[in-house]
Amino acid sequence: LRLRLFADGMLPSRVTTRSYIYKWDDYYLPVLSVVTDPDFLYSREIGVFEQGPNGRPGNGQSSKCNWNMDWERPVNFSYLDENGMMVFNQDANLEMCGGWSRAWEPHSFKLKGQKEYGGNKNLDYPFFAEKPYIRNRTLQVRNGGNDNNNRFKDPALEEIIFTSGIDIDIQSYLPVHEFINGEYIGMLNLREPNNKHYVYANYGWDDEEIDLFEMDADSAYVQKCGTRESFEQLYQLCKNASNNNNYEQIKQCLDIDEYINYMAMQMYLGGNDWPQNNIKGFKRRPDGKFRFVSFDLDFAFNTSNSFNDFSNKRTYTFNWLYDKQTSITTEIEFVTIFVRLLTNKDFRRQFIDTYCIMGGSVFEPTRSAQVIDSLAERAYPLQHLEWGTPWNMANELKSKLSNRMSVMTNTLKNYSPMGLTNTNPRRGVMRSNVKGAAIYVNDTKVPTGYFDGNLFAPVKIKTVAPAGYDFKGWVNAKSLQKPVFGRNESWLYYDKGNIGTTNWMAEDYVTTGWKTGYAPLGYGKDGLYTTISYGNNSGSKYPTYYFRKLLTLADTPADDTTFILDFTVDDGFIIYVNGKEAGRYNMPSGNVNYNTYATTYAPDNPDNGEMTLPASLFKKGNNIIAVEVHNNSGSSSDIYWDANLYYTYTDIDGGFYSTDTEIDLPNQNFSLMAYYEKKNPERLAAEGFTPVRINEVSADNSIYINEYFKKGDWVELYNTTGEAIDIAGMYLSDKETNPHKYQITGGDNGANTIIPAYGHLLVWCDKQPTAQELHADFKLANEGGVITLTAADDSWTDRMPYPEHDGNTTIGRYPDGANDIYVMNIPTIHKANMLSTYAELYMSTTEGISDIHTHADRNVSLRYAGNWLNVYAKGQQRVSVAVYTLQGQLVYTTTVELHDGYAQIPVESLGRGCFVAKATTENRQSSTCKFIQ
Repeated sequence: LRLRLFADGMLPSRVTTRSYIYKWDDYYLPVLSVVTDPDFLYSREIGVFEQGPNGRPGNGQSSKCNWNMDWERPVNFSYLDENGMMVFNQDANLEMCGGWSRAWEPHSFKLKGQKEYGGNKNLDYPFFAEKPYIRNRTLQVRNGGNDNNNRFKDPALEEIIFTSGIDIDIQSYLPVHEFINGEYIGMLNLREPNNKHYVYANYGWDDEEIDLFEMDADSAYVQKCGTRESFEQLYQLCKNASNNNNYEQIKQCLDIDEYINYMAMQMYLGGNDWPQNNIKGFKRRPDGKFRFVSFDLDFAFNTSNSFNDFSNKRTYTFNWLYDKQTSITTEIEFVTIFVRLLTNKDFRRQFIDTYCIMGGSVFEPTRSAQVIDSLAERAYPLQHLEWGTPWNMANELKSKLSNRMSVMTNTLKNYSPMGLTNTNPRRGVMRSNVKGAAIYVNDTKVPTGYFDGNLFAPVKIKTVAPAGYDFKGWVNAKSLQKPVFGRNESWLYYDKGNIGTTNWMAEDYVTTGWKTGYAPLGYGKDGLYTTISYGNNSGSKYPTYYFRKLLTLADTPADDTTFILDFTVDDGFIIYVNGKEAGRYNMPSGNVNYNTYATTYAPDNPDNGEMTLPASLFKKGNNIIAVEVHNNSGSSSDIYWDANLYYTYTDIDGGFYSTDTEIDLPNQNFSLMAYYEKKNPERLAAEGFTPVRINEVSADNSIYINEYFKKGDWVELYNTTGEAIDIAGMYLSDKETNPHKYQITGGDNGANTIIPAYGHLLVWCDKQPTAQELHADFKLANEGGVITLTAADDSWTDRMPYPEHDGNTTIGRYPDGANDIYVMNIPTIHKANMLSTYAELYMSTTEGISDIHTHADRNVSLRYAGNWLNVYAKGQQRVSVAVYTLQGQLVYTTTVELHDGYAQIPVESLGRGCFVAKATTENRQSSTCKFIQ
């Protein structure tokens, strides 16, 4: 619907466009609707989807094609969320994108913000849940490239990389229903761009601030932004890369960690549409470091001879070029740079380790299969509307990755510049027993915390403790399975239609009127043990059936325990553990009720599968498993449910292999676990570990935006405990003399104040009102300062000093919640902090410990900061302070006058040590704290 207002003697209004989608099918994922003049798309003269006399050849086409032109066409772009609500509508420009895949239908294109239409050059909406704080100026609507039938391969591989946590620039992905002028086109992939607008969204740098180049098969090296000078400098430095002084200079031109990660990933996957194509590198001017964006992985697995194929493209003949009307043969300097870097032993060692981590961690088959399956389950109903399926490609990817590591290990070993020809790899498994513990291979972090792969000596294996834990030692460990309940067991079930309540899955729900039966349960299937009722109308059967089961666990599950549900179902289900959702299969996202149907029928009639359930949902003692099974339609001929549950755990075989955090690679194949124990409460308090810690600070943010689409200062909080914590009522301050400066509240809109176990939560420090997110009523000083977080009852205070820094860096703890504070070149907003070669230690453990209040009256507080005791006593004139050693010896006492309730007491003269201080008012109110200096 396009609307415009007219009035005599006045100019017409702007055109307003609204898209209304009739739900012929269940469009359960977001809808992307483009509305424009049909000629802009389909005319031979000006239509960007057509061949025509005004186009040009190229991108694999010998005839003139309009889609090869850099034409922009005005369109209206609407975005409807999963609930059908229009959450974004803006006039924008449509421009074609892609290489040879431009010719394929459905066409790929970009949507670009444009001010000249009275709109915005930005597309201000958080389209990608993985990156909720970036600002997009361009979105890419992509077909499947060279996987156009499935449209699955590239996004699945990119998602595997992204979810591993490794530092590689990755395009976000979201499958959407695409409509053009009201016509359903199909399921396409909404992506971040991979050009200058990716750089702006993820780093905040505008065109004039960057050097950016690309390589593609029709153009060779092309400078897209800035100049070639910095790339040429890198190329020249690499002529003598074996020289360590030169290598240090190279590391100032090239983000060596991201580059090695990127190259190891590309080599491991073995795509042959690279490096003569699909390369985009960028850096900030004048002194930034080159990084590279991963995209178009559709040709992955086409070669297992990656290194030789890559090296053989050092001189390459490029396709017929538009302007020269001939092919050219030239050097690909990108290849030369890598070949020369391999002559440096430090680079070579880091690359070998990172390549091994690709197989043993990033693309580890079990984890990869879980990512692939979750994406395929989401995409299948969409593609089924087009008589397609992602499962062919999904199963192919799982098969390729399952068999990839041994082949690619030999590829690495046999490439002579690696110097591994006479070295045999060792197979090893490494993990830890607690979440957050880090494992390193020669100072290169295993990003997922789990490794099952090959390594080449010499290797030092190291572990770093998570906040609040003590390392006990490396133990020989193996994974075992233990059943919880089996198939063909008894379940409670409800088959009387609408259950009429939303708490039927709760632990304390009373199952009056429920029946008991042995699985398999259902109707219309062979082999059922219990036949359930579908109601009185065979043409309109009940949509939903409910099941419950009690199980008992002897112990609280350990952090490394994994619960696996092995199920058979027809059609879809949602499972709950102790009242909380644990997973869903064949079901739409968002709210579900009795009348909700499964997204599709069970293709295997019934389907079999496995689902990992979060161990954190289980507890010692009784647990309730609740399942709602949904039909695909009221006329469905069958329903089916049966399942068994088991968990995997680590069996520690014998004593400690070593009690050193860093050990040499064992001489034979191995399976080792880094074993940790939680510090007791007294030690946690003495060493400065509070339940919630200030984890990362950005006092000059130039990258990320909040719900107001503004770039403000921010503070990230981290929950160091294994339970969710509500921070409502706690105090955040940038003034140590005023620790109660801002009290955290969810505001009128009920912004989230819950931090999940070992999770993160953001507070914007920008003086904006709290809306969808938390906002403090102060801004941070970018020249440096101190942030404090105080418990609602004043029982503890966390303190984090930070130095002056710019918008490209943040100040953060590593590991999350620990005492060591770093200047970090990789901002990690709302996720785990990451160290790199370029991170700098700002404050060590002993310097960074904050005072911990062990007891406090609401009106009295005592805190330690920077060799001072800070006292606050509401309504009091003076206070007495005594300081003791941990053995109880009195070492200092004084009485001080208060000014507006505050006083500071110097204690530097006490020297180094661990102390307990107590402040007592004249009316005998008191507060104590432990501190280290």
